[in-house]
Amino acid sequence: MKSKCHPQYIKLITSFLESRTVTLEMENNKVDKTLTMSCPQGEIHSPMLWNIDFDDVFDIDHSCDIQAFADDASLVFIGNDLVKIEQNANRTLDKLYLWSQKRKLNFNASKTEAVIFTRNYNVPYVRLEMNNVTIPLSNSLKLLGVTLDSKLNYQQHISQQTSKVKRLIFSISRYCSLTWGLNNKMLSCIWNGCLLPKLIYACPVWINTLDKKWLSQQLESVQRLVCIKIVKAFRTISYESAISLSNMTPIMHKVEERIIKFAIQQKDLFDKNSLMKTNLTKLETKYSININDYESRIKKPTNPYYIYNNIDDYIYIYEKEDAKANQLLTSINIIRIFTDGSKSSHGTSFAIIFYELTNYAVQGKLHSNNNIYQAEMNAILLALIITQKKSFKKDVIIFTDSKSTLEALKSRNITSPTLLFMKKLLLQLNRTSQVQIHWCPGHCNIEGNETADYYAKQASQNKHLKTMFINLPSNALLQEIQEKSKAMWNQRFTESSKSSKLKSFYRLDKFHHNKIRLDFKLTQLITGHNRLNYYLQSIGASDTSICQCGKNVEDEKHFLYECDIYKADRNEMKEKCKMLCLQWPPPFYELVENPLLLDALHSYLNATKRLDL
Repeated sequence: MKSKCHPQYIKLITSFLESRTVTLEMENNKVDKTLTMSCPQGEIHSPMLWNIDFDDVFDIDHSCDIQAFADDASLVFIGNDLVKIEQNANRTLDKLYLWSQKRKLNFNASKTEAVIFTRNYNVPYVRLEMNNVTIPLSNSLKLLGVTLDSKLNYQQHISQQTSKVKRLIFSISRYCSLTWGLNNKMLSCIWNGCLLPKLIYACPVWINTLDKKWLSQQLESVQRLVCIKIVKAFRTISYESAISLSNMTPIMHKVEERIIKFAIQQKDLFDKNSLMKTNLTKLETKYSININDYESRIKKPTNPYYIYNNIDDYIYIYEKEDAKANQLLTSINIIRIFTDGSKSSHGTSFAIIFYELTNYAVQGKLHSNNNIYQAEMNAILLALIITQKKSFKKDVIIFTDSKSTLEALKSRNITSPTLLFMKKLLLQLNRTSQVQIHWCPGHCNIEGNETADYYAKQASQNKHLKTMFINLPSNALLQEIQEKSKAMWNQRFTESSKSSKLKSFYRLDKFHHNKIRLDFKLTQLITGHNRLNYYLQSIGASDTSICQCGKNVEDEKHFLYECDIYKADRNEMKEKCKMLCLQWPPPFYELVENPLLLDALHSYLNATKRLDL
């Protein structure tokens, strides 16, 4: 009754809960018992019934913040006086116990934990009780999969997550080795779909740890293990080499990307928390962005009527040969408005043509990062706004060649604020007049559509038009972040003192990961971590660095170009160099960047068998 449910619904629930029995059958014996409490387990109404019953808990005491998930409840007390917090907590626990007794429920005090979150080292003892059972104080607790320690530095949570993921990686290692097993595509899929989400779960919560060195060390150590498996390399290679060869996004950049993506959807949450807001500002400065410039998605509309109300009577999508569509396109008894959007190298723009009004056209220019979908959508929105202000006496039909916009507008799962406003405005207009939106095919010699297309393209080159600012699409932000992340990583790779051998084979923006087939032998060669005597001596696995031919140190240059033992095997590479007009010996990077030389290199490595296990 307090929830203001419909009386008929209350009668239905009452009837459902009456005369319930539970039956137990065991060894030809049958026992029946009448149920007088609890929700039916597994029944579709049970979560709702529990939520209605549990809803009173939130009004028990306003001295704390109460949060609940299913049948787990969390009580948060905030203050500077620990004695007063202790008194408030015990008073609230007593109220909760009395409430549970009235509902014939029992709180499990033995499974209840309390944590004092403070930066202070000397914390006085606090005694919390529920039904004369002392609630133990703990240094941490787990809430929705996140371990919260008393200092809120999340080091324990990160350590637990990295340990779990490492165990999974070691289990996967049984099914892949240096020369056999899961290929790089399978391992990349496992990383992106399973391991990475588990590792960086709830990363916006621990945003204040992003600048901690221990965080990057732990996360990068896990990603390095996976990258080594992907590129089939020895486990001695550096993180920089593993990431560059596997073509993965560095995990710290992935964490920052996830946090920024979350911040776009939950801007209010970051505005309320000064610490989160400060750390988010650091990310915005790092990537030179402002998340307020990007479009967020609505989750819970303030008035669901505008989403769920049917507008099929006002939006029409015809086939090209539809006779009614052709009739409307040529009708003189209506106001015809044609809209179109354009995106080219000159920018993004749109145009609106009022066909019955002479010399009445509206042009608009958007930011270059706005997409064609936004241009089409805002052209229709502006046409609706002008229609509302003009108050036409005739019926109005807005024609657009953007079928995707109309299909999104007809959807009941609208997440765009712009689409929601368009739907609201269309419904309001149709209360006093007849306004419809029709789809017409583009580039089919429809005069109004062709005119709108011409003016839309012209608008992007019109220097006198001021750029209209509308929120940029979130995918444009993610693309920008990824590009800047790549530039940051390239700078780190270039400035790193590690991977010196790889840099002679690997040139940034020249190494085509999709075209180069990495295997155990090729990875050995280009990373410098291989079975040649020069490297084996450096790690103490060989007494000498001299080649078996006895002429020189056995390094990559000697092995590929000079050793007399493999002179015959080297002929194919020489012939390919001659065919490509390259001087022998070619630079190392030519061997992997040129497809013909790469095939010859693979043949050479297989023929010599020097890098075989």
